[in-house]
Amino acid sequence: MSLDELPFEITHEIEDGVLIADDTEWDGDTEYADIMEEDWTKKADRPDIKGAVTIFGDEIDLGRETQNHFAEYWGPKADQSGIDRLAFVSDGIKARAVGANIDTASTTVEIFNDVDEAIEWSRPE
Repeated sequence: MSLDELPFEITHEIEDGVLIADDTEWDGDTEYADIMEEDWTKKADRPDIKGAVTIFGDEIDLGRETQNHFAEYWGPKADQSGIDRLAFVSDGIKARAVGANIDTASTTVEIFNDVDEAIEWSRPE
């Protein structure tokens, strides 16, 4: 299954060395996480990608299962892919809740309310 076949819209676009994951329609259900992460990882592994931004919508449910999944997968995957800067974006505290659970060895993690600011911060220097 690919991103196009998911029952909600997710996009992973690349802009000036930044992988932008628009997950605003995802509700946080980890049932589809493998599909989303496979596509993200394939793009993040490109040598020209040094920053990543993930945008969450209002519908995401940050229950224990979802937060544990973020902690187990996203931090290590960002490190392994060579991502220098990982940004999470949402209104309110949702991105902050995700970012607080991400442990990385070499990737800097920041939380934003504004997508453009997150993309600008994530760009390679």
